[in-house]
Amino acid sequence: MIVHFTPVIKSGFEPFFYASLAGLVVLAMYRRKYRLWFWGALFFAGMLLWRIRYIGSHRYAVLLILPMIFFSVFLMMQSETAFPRLLPETKWRKRLPHLLGAALFLGCVGQVLHINPYGDFPIRCGQAVARDAAGNPNAVLLVYNKRMAQFGYYAGVESIRQPVNSTGEQMGMTAENYLPFYDAVYLILDEPAGRDSPVRRFGPVECRRIFSSYKNIRKKEQCTVWRCSASDSRPPENDGLEEKNIWTEQACELPEFLAASFGTPPGELTFFRRKNLKLPLGWGANFAHGGYAPDSGAEVEWLPGDKASEQAEIRMKSVSPILISTQESFPCGKRGLLQFSYRGVAGSEFQPGIYLYNEKDQYIGYRLFPSFTIPKEGTARYSQQLVFSPAEEKMKFRVCLSLLRGEVWYWDLQLRQ
Repeated sequence: MIVHFTPVIKSGFEPFFYASLAGLVVLAMYRRKYRLWFWGALFFAGMLLWRIRYIGSHRYAVLLILPMIFFSVFLMMQSETAFPRLLPETKWRKRLPHLLGAALFLGCVGQVLHINPYGDFPIRCGQAVARDAAGNPNAVLLVYNKRMAQFGYYAGVESIRQPVNSTGEQMGMTAENYLPFYDAVYLILDEPAGRDSPVRRFGPVECRRIFSSYKNIRKKEQCTVWRCSASDSRPPENDGLEEKNIWTEQACELPEFLAASFGTPPGELTFFRRKNLKLPLGWGANFAHGGYAPDSGAEVEWLPGDKASEQAEIRMKSVSPILISTQESFPCGKRGLLQFSYRGVAGSEFQPGIYLYNEKDQYIGYRLFPSFTIPKEGTARYSQQLVFSPAEEKMKFRVCLSLLRGEVWYWDLQLRQ
């Protein structure tokens, strides 16, 4: 929770933030005298706490400097009478407002004059990638940091934002998903100094640290750059997970597909009215919440195997998001692994996910995993780790495939639990 306050603290001068907190305490002490201001401040604080976790950067909270100044001035105005027990009737008590004002001024001047010797860490991390990837333009940078634009600019390679709270295994899987298309995959992430890195070898991926820099003079956190490559030694396949083949080699007609779907397709989606259309058995579409805009040109069909897949495929095509999901539910347990083979048109973007249900098969919610953009045409294998909280272990889930744009063929879907 404290981390969410960082953008608010950095939205202005830090001394004003702490002085405004003290001003709010004084306002609470005089709530009967300033009843309207007290309830207004309480209402505003409630709204701020409600949305504070969604403030991603201090620039979105810059207007908060105005109430900070107001409550800081309120603190100075009431300080002479607010603390009679701490400061008895002396000449210093009358000068307390002036002393607080001077302290705020000196604190702000000190903050302005403070120079962080590690403030240029995004530049140095990006330049480290550029040096290592020199002469190899076929590289990609996965940034697990909010300042992706800066890293990507100085790295000079394609940059893709990733979830900041990803685990080491998830980072390894993401790198593994990109390695078939790139000669080098780089990771940039924040790590606690002096602790084991969350990046470790996972599956056929090995990561080597090529650069690190502290983020500030406290030296509690550092930004590191890793280069990932394919490993010659694979881990044993027996990872304690049981394999479940959730793929289907059978097709069905439109009525069966609609029976397993949510909602009905819009009349404008003429593709689903095509004669002899084959659809995957055991799968359904989410016409109610899964996109399928009238102008999407959405296409979903089952195809027999060809030379590329040697198995039956699901082909999905659209210019805007569409989604299909399994009709069967699977117990969540503690963890799992979703894998499937795919090929697609370069630039196509897909996003797997799961629907969560309780023990009574009542819908609880959904979880979408990071989207994946296919860099170039070719066949590859996709892996995604499934981690469930203790509250979700007794629930059930359905696998869903979401296509954000483009055209993708899927086959050989496997679930390991």
